[in-house]
Amino acid sequence: MPYNGQHGKRFSELEGETFDWVITVCNYVGDEDLPLPDGERLQWSVEDPGDMQVRGLSIDEAMREVRSDLQARIAQFIARPDL
Repeated sequence: MPYNGQHGKRFSELEGETFDWVITVCNYVGDEDLPLPDGERLQWSVEDPGDMQVRGLSIDEAMREVRSDLQARIAQFIARPDL
């Protein structure tokens, strides 16, 4: 179920789009699992909010942790001198 109207998109929804970078944010996506769009690739291991709930966090707490993690990674990514 989407959280605040947000949801992950299937690659099929992005057909015809071009990308400079493709960043996956889970531990189980790879070239062998499904075809990824063309582009430079990065894989960030971001904990699943559902797994965080198993550890006792509320969904709101889990989503905030993921958001903070991604904000930090994105800030580091866009600060790269090679971009």
